[in-house]
Amino acid sequence: MEMENYPDAITWFENDILNPPPLDDSVFSLIDLSDTYLLMAADSNVSKHWIRYYNC
Repeated sequence: MEMENYPDAITWFENDILNPPPLDDSVFSLIDLSDTYLLMAADSNVSKHWIRYYNC
């Protein structure tokens, strides 16, 4: 996320949530995933692209 590569970060967190090793990891991934969506929404350049991506 430091490089604003939100789609890769979201994919990684979603994969960790769907295939969790221990419960703690999936809980932290849920928190990190929601933070990623908030950061992405705050970045106006990325949020415009993301809206187009999901509206296709």
